[in-house]
Amino acid sequence: MSESPKTRSERQAQTRDQLIWAAMEVFTDKGFHGASLDEIARHAGFTKGAVYANFAGKDDLFLAVVDRRIEVAFDETEEPDIEIGAGELFELPWATLSLEVILYALRTSPELHRELARRYQQIDQMVSAGLQQTRGVSADEAPTAALVRSALHEGLMIRRLADPDQISAEYAEEVHQAFFDAALAGRAQQTER
Repeated sequence: MSESPKTRSERQAQTRDQLIWAAMEVFTDKGFHGASLDEIARHAGFTKGAVYANFAGKDDLFLAVVDRRIEVAFDETEEPDIEIGAGELFELPWATLSLEVILYALRTSPELHRELARRYQQIDQMVSAGLQQTRGVSADEAPTAALVRSALHEGLMIRRLADPDQISAEYAEEVHQAFFDAALAGRAQQTER
C-alpha cells in the first residue's frame, strides 16, 4: 500500500525541517559569518529561494536552529532533561557558534539579541521546572537555581573554548555537576535551619 501524496503544507514543513538540520551542520562547521545561505540550501538539497520561502534571513534561520536544539534537549513528551551529557553540554563547535552569534547580536543586531535573550529565558524556565520536578527545588528558588546553573555552564564553556586541551568536556561536566550539586545542597541546609 503506497503512502498518499504529501500536502503542500507537509512538503513545506519537510523542506523547513531539512533546512534547519542543514543550517545546524553548516553553522557549526563554518560559523555564523562563514556560512552562507547558498551553502545551507545546497547542503539541504535546495536553492536559496527555499531558504527565503521559509525564513526571513540568516538571523531567522539561526533562531530556528536554536529552537530545534531546545526542542531536542527538552523533549516535551518527557520530564525536562536538565542533566544533558558532557558531549552535548560542552561541545566546542556549538559553544564557538553561540559565542560568535551572541557577540554579533550584541554589537549589530538588537532584534536578534532580544530573540536570543528570549530563548535563554525559555531555557531557564524549562530548567527551573525540571529542578522543581527532579530535585525538589521550591518554586520560589528554582528560577535563581536555573540562572546559577546557566551561568556556571556559560563560564565553563568559555573556559573550555579558551583551553580545550586542559578542560575536556568530561572535566567541565564534572566541575559543573559538582558545583551545582554543592550549591543545591548548601541551599537545602540553609533552608532546614
